[in-house]
Amino acid sequence: MATLTSTIKEKIELDSIEQGGSHTLSIDNVNNTFKRLVTIGASDMVVVTFQAASHTGSTVGIDQTKVKYIRITNLAASNSVMIALTSNGSVVDSEVTIQLQAGQSHILCSPVDYMLPNDDANDTALSTTVGQFTDLTSIRAKSASGAQIEIFVATS
Repeated sequence: MATLTSTIKEKIELDSIEQGGSHTLSIDNVNNTFKRLVTIGASDMVVVTFQAASHTGSTVGIDQTKVKYIRITNLAASNSVMIALTSNGSVVDSEVTIQLQAGQSHILCSPVDYMLPNDDANDTALSTTVGQFTDLTSIRAKSASGAQIEIFVATS
């Protein structure tokens, strides 16, 4: 088993004073990695799926209970990418869409209990008594002008 080390570092000096910082996350017991370069076009496409360890059926996804780290990076020099993080929630099938500008990354850890769907009728998204977090089930991407993304997933 290996340890994955991820470091985020900001470096900026304002008025001769360093204002940046550094944060390192160490994740133990990593046994497998999944790394994929994907060329994205204007059509929405699934780039990775996550499923429970006891999944059945013909669709195979990464075992969500073993995922420890996920990174999505837009490798394009100038084009943005729309990333949809999708969950099959009890309220409705839910998703959060983010935009990654050229060179930007989005990092998350476990897809289990990742999202809290918003029930617009009851406005329960931030309620502590109503609602239930749901699992991230897929990541989709598209780019109107075309781009390439890198998906990196570390699992136990």
